[in-house]
Amino acid sequence: MKPFLAQKRLFTAALAAALGLISAGRAMAQTFGLLYSFTLASGFPVTNSDGDIPYGGVVLSSNTLYGTTYQGGTNGNGTVFAVNTDGTGFTNLHNFAASASPGGPNSDGAGPYAGLALSSNTLYGTTYWSGLNGEGTIFAIHTDGTGFINLHNFTAGADGAYPRDRLIVSGDTLYGTATLGGTGTATLGTVFRLKTDGTAFTNLHSFTGLSDGSSPYGGLVLSGDTLYGTGVTGGLIGTNGGSGTVFKLTTDGKTFTILHTFAPNPSPQETNSNGVNPEASLVLAGNTLYGTTQRGGSNGFGTVFAVNTDSTGFTNLHIFSFAPYDDVSGNNTNSDGAIPLCELFLSGSNLYGTTLEGGPPGYGTIFALNTNGAGFTNLYNFGVGALAEFASNPYAGPVLSSNTLYGTTTEGGPGFSGAVYAFGLGGSAPVPTPLNIQITGTNLVLSWNDASSLFSLQAAPTLTGVFTNIAGATSPYTVVPGANSQQFFRLVSN
Repeated sequence: MKPFLAQKRLFTAALAAALGLISAGRAMAQTFGLLYSFTLASGFPVTNSDGDIPYGGVVLSSNTLYGTTYQGGTNGNGTVFAVNTDGTGFTNLHNFAASASPGGPNSDGAGPYAGLALSSNTLYGTTYWSGLNGEGTIFAIHTDGTGFINLHNFTAGADGAYPRDRLIVSGDTLYGTATLGGTGTATLGTVFRLKTDGTAFTNLHSFTGLSDGSSPYGGLVLSGDTLYGTGVTGGLIGTNGGSGTVFKLTTDGKTFTILHTFAPNPSPQETNSNGVNPEASLVLAGNTLYGTTQRGGSNGFGTVFAVNTDSTGFTNLHIFSFAPYDDVSGNNTNSDGAIPLCELFLSGSNLYGTTLEGGPPGYGTIFALNTNGAGFTNLYNFGVGALAEFASNPYAGPVLSSNTLYGTTTEGGPGFSGAVYAFGLGGSAPVPTPLNIQITGTNLVLSWNDASSLFSLQAAPTLTGVFTNIAGATSPYTVVPGANSQQFFRLVSN
């Protein structure tokens, strides 16, 4: 029993160091930091304590970030989480219930692809799978993790099925999209609304795949009494099938208008003049909508575009460069990024986003450009050194607060399960670099993001004792507990 007790005490001591002494580990000379790395997930279904694959990004309230993971958690069906912007206080707010089979029926849903919508102290979201009918759900939960409620179980009928992007909240009404289902024979997705208490669900539009598009993967943006969104496929140009659409729809569902249909593309190159597959939600500034396409453009690796709300003025703001396949990383590499799946974040005249792949290492980028298309900048390349402890492959775009971008990556981190990151823009406050903790068997694994050897790992026998450098310690660092091995750990700037 003694080794077990020592190992347990060691874990508690390291946790205290990570949460209580994090000021010693602030990154004073770099702008990127991991706020939280999700732990190793294993088995089938894939389970862990905190979640795995945070597709949906984060929403920010005060100094707390909220998000979802697609799988992992105690039942393998995903989680809702919170973490502070300084990397402390990670909380698993909800584990989605177990199901007898992957995607099968359960009480509350499974596989939340989307990020969250926040109103007052309540978070609203969707799950892609499960629920009572196995077709996905809409849920609400308080920011302290209490009061979880399943607001709607999709049926794959007139209401839709498999929602995969965020809801928007307007007063006591939620608006969203589902990728399949709807009325008629096409069943290619819906736009819907319902009350925040789960009542009055209404199908506002069912997609046909012809003139209006199909499979709305992205969410909606609301202005006045008009909703704007995208269909990832469908639309027609003459007799050729399109590569997705931009649309608008009145909130009563009576008037649906196509603003833009993306041009056909010659598969498998997926190149065209203006983009293929607009997967993400749009952002609106004045009378102009901004968005991304995951493929297309003259190089086939995606675009950033703008189009006016009256359907005029479509513009390619940026065409991502050709990204050949790299045998080492297993990804597509280039200088600026490839395959943007993100919703953009607008601040003043600047747009911020991410790409899933591309950049020199091939693990994705953070980018910025002006709303007029000028000044494109690759701000950060994920997967520096292609090491497992570095976050990689961001699916969602970032949010900006106090000159710092916050977001998630779907892979990387010590547990290979994704991470929450902060990226400080020029002149911003230092980005924290937490000391992450994971138990593997009977050992303790400490990890931190330190691409330039800016930190040293120190240990002490007591919290108030003398901390000394651990010679040669690099991330990840494994501690094997001994008979009396109580230790406290911290990071210090070199």
